[in-house]
Amino acid sequence: MAKKNRQVSFNLNDEAERRLYEYAGRPDVNFSGLVKMLLFSYLERKGEEQK
Repeated sequence: MAKKNRQVSFNLNDEAERRLYEYAGRPDVNFSGLVKMLLFSYLERKGEEQK
């Protein structure tokens, strides 16, 4: 099984991005799973827009 990683950068001087960063670092948050779910939802919506 081949795995690849992507990085996400957060600007901690920006309040909204800092809140995202803090949420992503919580022990009860599966950051990888969350990002994958959000990307999949985004792609599904984009597909609907293109029809």
